[in-house]
Amino acid sequence: MSASREKKQRKGDLNEALTQKQRKEQAEQAKARRKTIGYTVFGVIVAVLVVILLVWNSGVFQANATAATVGSEKISVRDMQYYYYQAVNSEYSMYTSYGMSAPFDTSKPLSEQIQDEETGTTYQQYFQEQALATVRQVTALCAAAQAEGYTLSAEGQAEIDDVFEQIDQICAQYSITRASYFAQSYGSMVTEKVFRSNLEKATLAQEYANSRQDALTYTDEELDAYYQEHAAELDSYTFRSFYIDGTAPNPTDEEGNALVDDEGNTVTATEEEQQAAMEEAMNKAIQAVAEIGAASDHEAAFIEAAPQYVSESSKESYTDNPDASKTDSITGLVLTQYGLPYAEWLMDDARQAGDVGYVESGSGYYVMLFLDRFLDEEPTVNIRHILIKAELDQQDDEATEDVDESQIPS
Repeated sequence: MSASREKKQRKGDLNEALTQKQRKEQAEQAKARRKTIGYTVFGVIVAVLVVILLVWNSGVFQANATAATVGSEKISVRDMQYYYYQAVNSEYSMYTSYGMSAPFDTSKPLSEQIQDEETGTTYQQYFQEQALATVRQVTALCAAAQAEGYTLSAEGQAEIDDVFEQIDQICAQYSITRASYFAQSYGSMVTEKVFRSNLEKATLAQEYANSRQDALTYTDEELDAYYQEHAAELDSYTFRSFYIDGTAPNPTDEEGNALVDDEGNTVTATEEEQQAAMEEAMNKAIQAVAEIGAASDHEAAFIEAAPQYVSESSKESYTDNPDASKTDSITGLVLTQYGLPYAEWLMDDARQAGDVGYVESGSGYYVMLFLDRFLDEEPTVNIRHILIKAELDQQDDEATEDVDESQIPS
């Protein structure tokens, strides 16, 4: 299965830890598929500021026009824009929360970036589909809540008020108004009124879903049976990895400048050169695995080997930080649904602590060290957050004399 297809399987919040309560929730999902309304938790994530513009269906619709219909409720274009940005920011935040780079570039049009090579689906289309799925879920849950007379709790309203307090703090920091904040975060169609309305609906949907889930009960036997069937996804994995790049460099002149053809296009490496670079990367991966595997202490050997095999731009970070190669407690659900190339290797039932191997990925190879697999039953909390990219500028404070001032955020 391709990485893009695996990502399409995402359902619910991938950051859920594997507590006893959430094991119950996982088990209930199979039953919920047979019901009219799904009782999965909808996690409300407040927007990340990203530099993209939404063009919903090529910008044909006006803000109040109907973009979708869920049951008898009509969803406006401005509401769909809200959910579109939530989809983008949710996915972006999920990758960055695990220290990974998002597979899409927020500084470039998402309509020009391919999410699925097999179907040609762009990231804009992909996030539109995610937005539609979310609005259907929220609308259905809110309708069910209304039918049962369930209303937003005081705690839920307090959470919404807290979101706006955070927004006001950001506005004060950057000397902008709320209107400017929402325009920059969601585009001109999403006003404060639209944002508040949809945030209230999402919060109500989450509360209602949680109330239904809290009422569910399971026997220990049912929980154990579900875990045994889904252990690979529910378990957490700790491992080390580093990447050996197999990309062939583009040809340059004697001064190191890129070559261009008669039409002004940059000359790229040939297919033969790329194949040779991949073979070289594979040989390095094989050599690294052999070196680490022959050592008495595999983890110490892995830490020492990493700076020798990674790209020049990464050597310093791996040299200065022994844990740069370490990933702690990532669930199998995240590994598979994000299509991480080493998921299958890590989740192999035969895998044991200390195992070393390599996995091909795109234009290079990951060298892997398996450390641990376990069921994480520590309690977790739900959070709301607003991510803002800090501006970088020079500092004149004498206290920063020994600091790289260009990397100090304002």
